[in-house]
Amino acid sequence: MTPDELLALDPPFHVDAHGEPISWGIGADLLRFLGERLRDGGRTLETGAGVSTVYFALLRCRHTAITPLAREVDLIRRFCAEHGIALDRVELIVGRSEYALPRMPGEPLDLVLVDGRHAFPSPFIDWFYGAAALRTGGWMVVDDTHLLTGRTLLEFMTEDPHWGAVSEIGKSAVFEKLDDGVHDAEWDEQPYVLNRE
Repeated sequence: MTPDELLALDPPFHVDAHGEPISWGIGADLLRFLGERLRDGGRTLETGAGVSTVYFALLRCRHTAITPLAREVDLIRRFCAEHGIALDRVELIVGRSEYALPRMPGEPLDLVLVDGRHAFPSPFIDWFYGAAALRTGGWMVVDDTHLLTGRTLLEFMTEDPHWGAVSEIGKSAVFEKLDDGVHDAEWDEQPYVLNRE
């Protein structure tokens, strides 16, 4: 199944403000980007769950998705069963990412997708733990950069010497982790902070 085929099915894993089923997810261009770079067995993590979770399964990644909504997990499992998509390499964790991430094992990750709760400070907590677990050379994807929290992460990482901007794809930004000093800098070594004093 290709990204376009998956998106054409428009699986409604989420509900809108009125409780109606809806499909929110990363776009086909970002799915293609991931598909071109991730290898069978790649170690990936996302906060949030949805179409991206199914695509990581299709790519045969060793994937972890964290969502507080058991309903989303049930719908993803049902969809994958109906379409013959194996979830044997996917761990679906029901819980809030800020509590689940600190308990995760320390295996280095190839890619982290920050796309869970977008209210302050959740994306920053997800980024903090995800950045620590990400291997040097791995990719950090920040979704929903049109929102203040996502945009703040985008601006911080763009100026930070520990990250290399790879691409902005729709409302998502992709960065490469350049070294393991991501969390070692003091405030006066962080251009984003220093330039705003």
